Amino acid sequence: MFNAHSTDDGVRPTEMENDMQRPALRHFTARRAITTMLAVSAMVACNTHEVTPFSENIKAENADTFAQAGAAQVDILWVVDNSGSMCEEQNDLRENFDRFIEELDGIGADFRLAVVTTDMENPEESGRFQNVPDGAPGPSCQIAVDISACPTPENGQEYPPLVLSSQDYRNPDGSLDKDRLKLHFGCNASVGTTGTGFEMGLESAKEALSPALLSNFNSGFLREGAFLAVIFLTDENDCSDRGALDKTNGNICEWESGQLVPVEDYVNFFTQLKGGDPSKVIMAGIIAPDTGVRYMTGQEVQPSCFSDAGGDGFAGYRYGEVIESFENNAIANICLPPFDDALGALGALIGDTIEISCLSAPPLTCDTAADCPGDQECATRSAGERKFCSGFRVQVEIRRPTPLEVRGASRECEPIQGSDRLSCLLVEGEDYTVNFADSQCGASGISVDLNYDLESADELIYRYPREVASNALDDNPAGEEESDQ
Repeated sequence: MFNAHSTDDGVRPTEMENDMQRPALRHFTARRAITTMLAVSAMVACNTHEVTPFSENIKAENADTFAQAGAAQVDILWVVDNSGSMCEEQNDLRENFDRFIEELDGIGADFRLAVVTTDMENPEESGRFQNVPDGAPGPSCQIAVDISACPTPENGQEYPPLVLSSQDYRNPDGSLDKDRLKLHFGCNASVGTTGTGFEMGLESAKEALSPALLSNFNSGFLREGAFLAVIFLTDENDCSDRGALDKTNGNICEWESGQLVPVEDYVNFFTQLKGGDPSKVIMAGIIAPDTGVRYMTGQEVQPSCFSDAGGDGFAGYRYGEVIESFENNAIANICLPPFDDALGALGALIGDTIEISCLSAPPLTCDTAADCPGDQECATRSAGERKFCSGFRVQVEIRRPTPLEVRGASRECEPIQGSDRLSCLLVEGEDYTVNFADSQCGASGISVDLNYDLESADELIYRYPREVASNALDDNPAGEEESDQ
């Protein structure tokens, strides 16, 4: 899977570098604090199945529980520019979309896909999901998009659904019908090139996810517990003005950028859709790079990049500002086709983000050995700054209907009283590793990297100590310590 923490060469290029020398992905971060399904905190005494305690001196353990851990949910909105120069880019998206799907299928994600255009002037679009393919070439296009294989009434078939759900594309054996899904998405994303040249992708995404459309035309897309991903494909900057500009000059959006809707409005909107938790939002774009140049009234706006496949791109810095306001983000250069690697990396970003990795609560730390029970030492882990007692560990348990094997080797599994499931303990170092200094894991700062591919029926539990018994640091015998509450 693509490394979600760096560009290809590990160095983020400066904004003023030659555009054609940029790596396909300019910025890529993921692995935020994730509680995708059901997250609860519990004392070890409440467990129905006895798990080996960390220490008789530990007062309380935290248990992060994720039900149906292998079926992480994400709703993905694609905002596709349908202005007159986007034939090649739309065709590139549809032809290489399998790279995107493969990454999501690789982790067994439960995902939904929908497409909107950047046109907020056409009432038939304006944030409404699209499913009628249009292959006619625009005035600046060098190709016509082939939509002959798309299901249409002319072909004796219904149009693809407005919302493409991965669950509707499962074969009888549970595998994903990637070819059919790729075809249907490609048809929906072939939105044509007759849209306005004043692209308003940010406003279109906001309108698509508004209560008015979600309860009507765009219903069946947004799920309360799912992650939200928004991906922009455009070769122009955003011009979301809500009627403030007299759009008679093609440069007006840059000349009068101060009258556009502030990007903060969109950042706040997407964040609030997920209950105010920005870690549940993934933001990305295949856009033209920002060279840092801003144009005054009367200056002709110039492209910021040129493509060998034909066409050019104008700095999409408003999209970039929204995208980079979220830690789970990625930006690729639209002037660097084909988009196969970029789409694969975007899929990897989503996959890495929705995979369960972070502990939810602050763990037990120490300042000196005097803070640790018994004769344990206090030291840093994983080159981090915080210190942990030497006996600290994260225990990973999988609950499932059948015995567990990892790379062909059986793991310790025991029946759970009153349940038809087994409790299987993973082996640290073989089945998982612990990163004690993951800056993207919020309050805990700790992530777990599983070497085991979760299945949809798996229940995943992370256990780790949070407190030391109040008398564990004195000379009292362990039998007199406080009991779990």
